[in-house]
Amino acid sequence: MQRVVTVVFLIMMALGGGLTALAQMPDLPGVSDDSERYRSELQRRFPAGGTAQARVAAENRAVAAERANNWAAAATAWEERVGMGEPQAPQYLALARAQLARTPPEAARGLQAAWLNFMAVPGGVPEIPSLLLMAQALARLDRLPQQLAVLEAVVARAPNDARYTTMLADARRAAGILV
Repeated sequence: MQRVVTVVFLIMMALGGGLTALAQMPDLPGVSDDSERYRSELQRRFPAGGTAQARVAAENRAVAAERANNWAAAATAWEERVGMGEPQAPQYLALARAQLARTPPEAARGLQAAWLNFMAVPGGVPEIPSLLLMAQALARLDRLPQQLAVLEAVVARAPNDARYTTMLADARRAAGILV
């Protein structure tokens, strides 16, 4: 009997933890589908994928473009790299940063790339960089309620970090919500 109670308790804790994680996941209707279309579009450019050497060359071009503050070229190179297959989470994050830093910014593409990174990293604190980029993109897209939800998710992942609490308070003020 004691074993059954212990097993039931562990199952409830596991389910409760999963529900808590889901509750902290920002609700961004359509972003997941748009992000998958973006990834598919990039991969259609390289149907056979890329060789290891081609992937490294694209990464090197992207890094060189970032160093030169040529964000359009960096975004193009990161898109090539992702399209060549086997993309890693940091490459999605770099693509999101480049899309948001270019002139003019490609906020929708930045949001999509940040979402791809968000989905590729473990839950919790590792999600914060992608969430911050999503918040930036959402602000540029004038989607303030979703921006606030994303910043709330950041604060939930790092409740003791005053920088994130301040960011959320500032965003609430900008949205006209009393803090």
